[in-house]
Amino acid sequence: MKKSLLTSALALSMFLLSACSSSATLTRYYTLASDFSVKASKSYPYKVVVKKFTVDPAYNSSNIVYRESPYDFMAYNHDLWATSPAHQIANVFTEDLQKSGLFEKVEQRATEMPDMEFTGFLMAIEEVDNDSTDRYARVAIELAFRDVKKDSTLWKKVYDEKEPLEGSEPREIAKSASKLVNRYAEDAVQEIEKLLESMKAPDSEVQ
Repeated sequence: MKKSLLTSALALSMFLLSACSSSATLTRYYTLASDFSVKASKSYPYKVVVKKFTVDPAYNSSNIVYRESPYDFMAYNHDLWATSPAHQIANVFTEDLQKSGLFEKVEQRATEMPDMEFTGFLMAIEEVDNDSTDRYARVAIELAFRDVKKDSTLWKKVYDEKEPLEGSEPREIAKSASKLVNRYAEDAVQEIEKLLESMKAPDSEVQ
């Protein structure tokens, strides 16, 4: 009888320990989101492809990176990007370009020979904690716009800005990083629209 009670107690203890352990290590996943409202004044009849973005090896992971100094490089164990951050940024950038109306067609997987292409190199995406009151997201990326047929780069720019976090929850990193990516996309659209206006407009320009 005592052996049976001891076995039951041990089993119950293991069950409770397992339940507590499971709840303590709950993994959460986060995504970036498009929030784009800038409309181009003209639409150009270019078919554009957004190439797969490359990424610095240090950030080629689903773990959300955070720093407490320029010398620290740490990552959350149970707060992760749902997919690689470079892939998510390319998705948001593609969606933003589509919403802008600047081009006839914008795709990530070209269904026909494109006229132009965007490339991106993600240098950093991270949370920076200088102290308990100074916390922000940082996204550093190089974007380029190329003429495929002429094999020439028409525009290139490096973005490296910070956006304060509105709270302490990990999702605030995704929200602030999303603001940065959308801001970069808005700036890119405006600059490239000026570039296209300065170039010889194609005969079939769409108003």
